[in-house]
Amino acid sequence: MGKSSKSQEKIAKKGSKEHDGANAVVTTTKRPEAVSEPAVDVLLESGYSKDTLKKIDEEFVPFYLRQVTTELSDDLDKLRNATDFSAKSLPILIQALQEGHIIFSPEQKARIMRVDRD
Repeated sequence: MGKSSKSQEKIAKKGSKEHDGANAVVTTTKRPEAVSEPAVDVLLESGYSKDTLKKIDEEFVPFYLRQVTTELSDDLDKLRNATDFSAKSLPILIQALQEGHIIFSPEQKARIMRVDRD
């Protein structure tokens, strides 16, 4: 593994600032490991129990995916029919679409799914 690969691996693991060749600062952050396990401070701020938050996520993620795939159906068809789309591309596309749900806070998810506080 070359120096550049090790540096990129280090950045991906820890998150840091580096300068690229044009002296611009590039900031990277570590990707969240488990979206279904919210941090304790989020639990306390939201007013929902851990079990309720888990239930909200279990209901919200499939709902979110249905909405996204419905709204983006034409674009998704274009992607599927592209010459460079392969069987390996599908899991990547699904994962990318699924990860979009993390932009919603527990409160937003609960409001959308109409879940009352504990």
